[in-house]
Amino acid sequence: MVIGGIVLLIAIDIMSVARHYLTEDKFVEKEEVETVTPRPVDQQILADKDPYYRVLDISSDPYNDATQAYFHKCIGGYSPAKMEAYQDMIDVHMSGSFNTEVLNMLNTKYIIFNSGNAAVAAPNTTANGNGWFVNEVKWANTADEEILALNAKKLGDTAEVANAFNSKNTAVIRNTFKNELDNYSFGKDSTAKIMLTKYGLNDLTFQSKNSQNGLAVFADIYYPYGWKAYVDGKETPIIKANYLLRAIKVPAGEHKIEFKFHPETFYKYDRIAGITSLLLIGLCGFSLFRLIKPGKKEETA
Repeated sequence: MVIGGIVLLIAIDIMSVARHYLTEDKFVEKEEVETVTPRPVDQQILADKDPYYRVLDISSDPYNDATQAYFHKCIGGYSPAKMEAYQDMIDVHMSGSFNTEVLNMLNTKYIIFNSGNAAVAAPNTTANGNGWFVNEVKWANTADEEILALNAKKLGDTAEVANAFNSKNTAVIRNTFKNELDNYSFGKDSTAKIMLTKYGLNDLTFQSKNSQNGLAVFADIYYPYGWKAYVDGKETPIIKANYLLRAIKVPAGEHKIEFKFHPETFYKYDRIAGITSLLLIGLCGFSLFRLIKPGKKEETA
């Protein structure tokens, strides 16, 4: 009776709070929900069957309009919880005006903008792709120095920038990663390339080709809490490059490169939670068994 009473009280408490947020009008049939209709410009871009590229939509507010993410992997879009490093990049290089080299390193393949009364798409032919080899490293001592080293020409601006950052040739790396590249000689030949062969939210696979030892930069966010990199199945350290992205060392030749998201802490405590849940269920089952099991009748003299 006590268990039943506790369950009832919890249910009443949760349901009374939930009804403030999930009212009857929220529960509607799927076909009654209004769908987002693609614009002609969206349909044009969706005809590109490349599985993984990004789109910059400046036909509306790029950081407060979430509808663009319904169809595309976006540079902008709305999120109440952006990574601090990405917000820094927005504040410094993608707010008001857009740094062309930052767009290139984020693999921005299309830019949507208004022309007359319609939104149109322009391909960004200088986008770096999903991964590329660089020729050199520019070292930075601080976070400010690192992000400011990415300074380059603004989108639509014809003015040249002195000592402009070139994302295809240079990687800007904090000196905290110097040990990872100590005495590592790298370069690239004219045919060096990195091709995406498999795209998944938690699993990315690439094929690389380079006659020299290379330093490869990838158009994905550096996040050390779970992402691991493998070259031909052997784990290799991930280096933070260009304030935001990830880079790894790749030996000369042709190689299979994999990135996998597998946070050990999550899976460790997930297993612990599973075991404790089973123990709790077992304890409840044993308690109910003892509760309903008839006791031995007392012998009478």
